[in-house]
Amino acid sequence: MKAILTITLITLLAVQAFAERTLPAPDIALLQAPTPVYEPTPADADSVPAPSAPAVVLESYPADPLMPVAPIDLFQRVKVRNPRRIHPCAVPTIVTVQDPCDHCCTVNVEVCMPPCDNPEVRCSRLGNRVVYDFGKHKITLISRLGIVIVDYH
Repeated sequence: MKAILTITLITLLAVQAFAERTLPAPDIALLQAPTPVYEPTPADADSVPAPSAPAVVLESYPADPLMPVAPIDLFQRVKVRNPRRIHPCAVPTIVTVQDPCDHCCTVNVEVCMPPCDNPEVRCSRLGNRVVYDFGKHKITLISRLGIVIVDYH
């Protein structure tokens, strides 16, 4: 016990000596330097020039600059499996999957995702199966035979 107390006291004294040695004293001349004072001067009415042209006013602007210009076309041939397993606070989200008719293209599908930040997304080698894993909830999108299957787990 005496050894621990002695080591602690020696450490505290060493830290205190090191702190006193490394901190320089503040320069008082820098702290007391005069600062310029701003004094506004009244402007004469004759010295202010009159505007030569009226200001340009924008008549209309988009209400939401992030709103898409054209509506997104959703794929119509969608089959939903286990809709009772959708998260109770699910948010409708549009995702892109492989087109079941043309494997070189993609289609947009609306699914109901839990309001989580970062799902674990897995995709098959061919790209026709995408899994969104939220832990307790999982959504599988399968693109085959001309339809997109949305399976809620």
